[in-house]
Amino acid sequence: MTSHAGEVSFPGGREEKGDASLVETALREAEEEMGLPRKRVTVLGQLEEVKSKHGLAVTPVIGIVDGIIDLKTDNLVNPESGEIEENFTVTLKDLYNPSNWVLVRQNL
Repeated sequence: MTSHAGEVSFPGGREEKGDASLVETALREAEEEMGLPRKRVTVLGQLEEVKSKHGLAVTPVIGIVDGIIDLKTDNLVNPESGEIEENFTVTLKDLYNPSNWVLVRQNL
């Protein structure tokens, strides 16, 4: 996507008419963008809505992917989506480590 070129992000997008809920939107988007089958995701819940740096309303949906994903062999990038250049993983240990965090204040 040219408006987000070079940015690291999670899969996501607009709610569509056929989506039963925002959770369904998130699962559909992950499947469309990454090729991640929704049946492999156990949804834990959703977080409060936040605004993106572009002023868009974002509702994070949290889930656990069933099984192990090997990014070299599972080929989860959907080349037809035109939205993802590369997938990568980050460990929970690294996410929890405050020395890896950067706080950026933006005027929205």
